[in-house]
Amino acid sequence: MEAVHIDNKKSLVLYPLSIDPALKLLDNQLILKAWQKVNVFDNVQEIIVRKVINYYSVIVDYIDNEYINGRFVKLKTDNIETINKNTTDEDLEVIGPDKYIEANSYFIWDTKNNLMLGQWNKESLNVLTKNGSAVLTNLLIKYNFSNSDVRLEPIPSKELIIDIIKNKGRIQKYFLKFKHINKPYFEEAGKNEGITDTLIWDIAENRAMDLSLNLKLNDPITLTQSFFSKLKGIAHRNKKIQEKFAVYTDEGNFDLLGEKYVYYTEYVDIGKNLQEYRKNIYGAIQNVYTAQLETILRMTNSSNTSNLPMD
Repeated sequence: MEAVHIDNKKSLVLYPLSIDPALKLLDNQLILKAWQKVNVFDNVQEIIVRKVINYYSVIVDYIDNEYINGRFVKLKTDNIETINKNTTDEDLEVIGPDKYIEANSYFIWDTKNNLMLGQWNKESLNVLTKNGSAVLTNLLIKYNFSNSDVRLEPIPSKELIIDIIKNKGRIQKYFLKFKHINKPYFEEAGKNEGITDTLIWDIAENRAMDLSLNLKLNDPITLTQSFFSKLKGIAHRNKKIQEKFAVYTDEGNFDLLGEKYVYYTEYVDIGKNLQEYRKNIYGAIQNVYTAQLETILRMTNSSNTSNLPMD
């Protein structure tokens, strides 16, 4: 999901998100007025992650086709190191005390259908985490647009596994991440599993630890319905100790203990200046949303009434 640059293009990874509970009778023009750029610092929120304070805000740039065009903003006070491709000369752009780096996650918000199509950007606010919900909730409450917590919910992809099986995708690798495990637990398990090597404990010095395991297959296995069911059974039996059980295939990857979410990738021209750059980004998001709206609505309704297939 990394954003990459190809020539003068930028890739956007876009996730459709439903808002729960549904927000009724929102006035887009009032939201535009409250969350416009001049209020960006009044709307700043502090969220602490790994003991680091992050500053987030929201800017609504304009309303188009009754959709709110805006961005989650992470404000950073860092310096920028650069290197010249032709000369390999390096430089440092010093960001002063009154200037911030804007790291944006762009979105369009369809308040009528209670949906948002948001950009995934690891340098900004991650729309797939609770941070997006927290920032949105706080600002809705601050301006009396809502009086309760809301959640941004990504849409599970029910078609992913079916497509991989249909296309005879071949499993190339597994990745297993175990939950926080301590020495007494592992020693108890070792009585039955034969885990007697003390090397791990010597390194960890008897502290709790996180373990992960990569299993690369020399002979890839074709994913079939029966083998998928077998893998699901293995994951279910071990879900108490496993945090992640990822399966990597040449047709797509998925986590047996989690859900794969629907997303779209779009390439846009970077443009000649900031105005053109943002116009291209919002235009691309609008195009994707318009083209996929019917499908998104169908998936949203389906995810609210049924479970993932083949569980």
